[in-house]
Order: sequence, then structure tokens, then C-alpha cells
Amino acid sequence: MNGRVPLCEPKKLRNRLYERGLEMRKALLMEEGFSADFLKAANFRKADAGLDDFLDACACAWSAARIFRGEAIRFSAAEPPRDANGVRMQIFA
Repeated sequence: MNGRVPLCEPKKLRNRLYERGLEMRKALLMEEGFSADFLKAANFRKADAGLDDFLDACACAWSAARIFRGEAIRFSAAEPPRDANGVRMQIFA
């Protein structure tokens, strides 16, 4: 999303949700097909999940769909490192 450019605003600032950063993320998700109503419907107890967690989950779902369709790109070295279990540590989006 966002043309492979990192967002200039954080989703949290001093451990608190940062509205400007959250709105930027919502706008990107809407550009990718998430409806405004769906994104507004997220109403979790703070003890369960925050709005930033919900938006992260939406971005993960977007990435998973791209992986499934064979459209994802990899953000890692040519030969990514492996964890203790031998699993490649890399990001796809």
C-alpha cells in the first residue's frame, strides 16, 4: 500500500493512539477495498484490542490476499535469514 512508501505519521505517539496516523491508515485500507462502514464498526474493549491492532489485522488480511493471488512482493534480502526453527524471516505485502 501507499506505493511502497512508509507513512510519515505514526499510529501511536507517546504510547497513545495518534488520530492523524490512524486516519492515514484507514484511507489506505479504503483505497484497497475496505469499506468505511467496516472500518468504523471496529469497537473493541481496550483490554481486548485497540483500533491500531484492528487496522494492523486488516493490513495483514490485505497482504494474505495478495500472497494467495500471487501478487505479493517480498521485502527482504535475496537470501533472508532463518529463525531457530529454520523458517525464513521475511515480509511479504
